[in-house]
Amino acid sequence: MNELEQHTPGLYNDVCQIIEVTRSRLATTINAEICLMHWHIGKRIKEDVLYNKRAEYGNKIIKKLSVQLTVRYGKGWSDRKLLHCIRAAYTFTEDEIVYAVRTQLSWTHLRSLMFIEDALKRTFYIEMLRIEHWDTRTLDEKIDSLLYERTALSRKPEELIKQELKLINKPMYLLPMPFFAAAIF
Repeated sequence: MNELEQHTPGLYNDVCQIIEVTRSRLATTINAEICLMHWHIGKRIKEDVLYNKRAEYGNKIIKKLSVQLTVRYGKGWSDRKLLHCIRAAYTFTEDEIVYAVRTQLSWTHLRSLMFIEDALKRTFYIEMLRIEHWDTRTLDEKIDSLLYERTALSRKPEELIKQELKLINKPMYLLPMPFFAAAIF
């Protein structure tokens, strides 16, 4: 037994645990801020450029904005990414995006979910993500395999589906899950 272990039992393990918990909380906070940033960018573009239904003008503005953001912040701000931000703003209300972030969904989760047109179906997958902690690949596999359509839940009337989703929508106290995008900014 070395001197450190003899005089301070568990010190190393305690310090390691502090580091791991802090890293996990930081990852969760960074993920939440990334998701909110993308949503706010999409909302801003949607309100300023796209509400006037000037599609051609809007596409030109998005391309120019993409170029300027790339010059200032580096790659990762393509017009395609900006279109994802806009789609997120159209798909999720502010309350929905905050809830999704609070349940620790990553931007890649949200990108997969925003292509689900049916709001109840999207809510089903969000709740399954929250309960089962799916990574993005698993989510995409579940969507592709038509999990929602294969469940008994999808065959019920819409009001019953909403009631059942509320039942599983009770807050759970979970350990934070770190989600980092390959290129954050």
